[in-house]
Amino acid sequence: MEPYPLSAIVIADGRQLSAADAAAPAMPDPPQLERARAAVAPLATDIVWVAADPSTLLAWDGLIVSDHGQPPDLLSAIHAGLFAARHDQALVLAASQALPSGAVLALLRRSAAPRWDGVFLEAAATAQPLPAIYHKRCLKLLSRQLGEGRRQAGGFMRQLHRHLIAEDLVRQADGQWAPLFAPEDRRSAEP
Repeated sequence: MEPYPLSAIVIADGRQLSAADAAAPAMPDPPQLERARAAVAPLATDIVWVAADPSTLLAWDGLIVSDHGQPPDLLSAIHAGLFAARHDQALVLAASQALPSGAVLALLRRSAAPRWDGVFLEAAATAQPLPAIYHKRCLKLLSRQLGEGRRQAGGFMRQLHRHLIAEDLVRQADGQWAPLFAPEDRRSAEP
């Protein structure tokens, strides 16, 4: 059976992804961007590159979109990418962060289905906002949250019809997997 079609969204600049981050990570260098492209290419039919300054990505194939959020953050990047994505669902990851293994990304890919607003990896009973699969149905909620100045990913994710991939299944796929967002940090950053 043909898998449900999927776009990929790569957050391709350095930005603060969580309120718990002390500072924005450095701008990804070309090898990091290439690794991100290679990671998503077998799983998605198209790639959307998101950056606050899209001119930094002109060397890359795919659709390049500008994130106009001020300040640009995780939610504004997801919003910009989903708005431009070709398919209803998109695999989202950040090139500036450690990339998950192919096995973890394949686990997310196999879970993509039209009934979910989001598919997330679980860590300590908490959904990880990246890497994850988001449906375009999230656009309306994202627009409302961003318009109201609410930037917490946890509050946004709790409102979604979501599927969590249990942490033990993620660790079976990749015993070296580590969540990008520490659960204790996420809780302190959420409303």
